[in-house]
Amino acid sequence: NLPGHNVTSLLEDARGRLWVGIDSGLWILDGGRFREIPGPHDGHTGIVWTMNAGENGEVWAQMLGPRRTARIRDTGVVEEIPRERIPLSRAQVSDGHGGIWLSGRAGQLLHYNGGRLEQFPPQTAATRTPNYGESLRREPDGSIWVANRNGLFRWKDGTSLALSTRNGLPCPSVLASERDTSNNLWVLTTYGLSRIPKAEVTRWQQQPGATLSLRTFDAL
Repeated sequence: NLPGHNVTSLLEDARGRLWVGIDSGLWILDGGRFREIPGPHDGHTGIVWTMNAGENGEVWAQMLGPRRTARIRDTGVVEEIPRERIPLSRAQVSDGHGGIWLSGRAGQLLHYNGGRLEQFPPQTAATRTPNYGESLRREPDGSIWVANRNGLFRWKDGTSLALSTRNGLPCPSVLASERDTSNNLWVLTTYGLSRIPKAEVTRWQQQPGATLSLRTFDAL
């Protein structure tokens, strides 16, 4: 019963509904039925590149054809932001205050809220080639974690910390990170999955150049 052929993105919201980008439209799978989310003029939304759950049931989506970012509620698109104001990104996460964090093409961190776009450098050195963040994650303390091919970066209150091979990661390219129920940090790299104990993460935040004791479980 898929209402199309090509699935471009997926998102499960807090209510357990599945948002699906299909062909050139956006659909919600709820109660076993697909319902299309109309565009601002009752047309298709366009090809959905990425999605992220915001506050109060809202969804942020980046779309192609034309490139733009949309803020969506159940009834449809409530705001469209052209690419001149928000560039295309590979990863995004809600800021918890009605806005959104995005990864920039040159490795920078972007923040959009209330019509204002800000840029922050999450790296100590700029890159000359495209270096989209592979994933973004926000922790309860408000810190943003950026995973990209140069390492894992923690951005909070104007300060960036880099976790890289000098700290013991098996390779520089990081795909994602996550905390477990014991607050240990798991880091997925192109070489495998590494587990960094909570105490070691705390030590790194206090001593950014420290070599950490971690365990890599597998090689990909």
